[in-house]
Amino acid sequence: EAMSKVNFKYCYEKLAIMLACNFDKGDDVVTLTYNNKSLPANIKRVDADLKAFRGKASQCWKRKGKDFKMIWSIENKHEHGRWHVHCVINKCTGNDAALITALWGKGETQTKKMETGSYRNHLSLARYMAKEYETRENSKHAFHCTRNCSKPETVTERVPDSEYVHVPKGAHIIEEQKPYKTEFGDYSYAFYYIPDDAPARTLRLLKSRKLL
Repeated sequence: EAMSKVNFKYCYEKLAIMLACNFDKGDDVVTLTYNNKSLPANIKRVDADLKAFRGKASQCWKRKGKDFKMIWSIENKHEHGRWHVHCVINKCTGNDAALITALWGKGETQTKKMETGSYRNHLSLARYMAKEYETRENSKHAFHCTRNCSKPETVTERVPDSEYVHVPKGAHIIEEQKPYKTEFGDYSYAFYYIPDDAPARTLRLLKSRKLL
């Protein structure tokens, strides 16, 4: 049970970072549902329907001069066992609800705008999207994304033994561990998000170190 909780935390944190890399305020948070006539028998049918939807959407976004991006998770363990898809899509026209419903064509859709670019919003959304990660048929992948989605970058560097983590001014702290001693040594870490309205000095520093 403890390992399961750790795995779930790792899963939704990874998804949250992917969401933060690709989506921001104004993008579309969508639920795709099925009507009785189109209800699929298995996840393979859902995958096929999603592939067709992405193809049509990609062409539509392209005509608007934009690349289509999407991250999604498939569920059927609640809502009376009916298949449905939670996804985030980059905005196309500003009011995409009717457009997405028409392109989906399998049933009703629910579309709302991402209200803020805050990492906390990405984190809560990721936790919701990943909630069936252990029980879904394709549990090997808790979520999927289009190939053009940006991937998070990892930067590694050596620091002096006396160096500790300092959160930049203007950052929103998600989680922080102050210096902590174990039998193997001392360690600390900070998990934080840099908002667009952070002080200019912080943004310049991050850009110079290629962290933004």
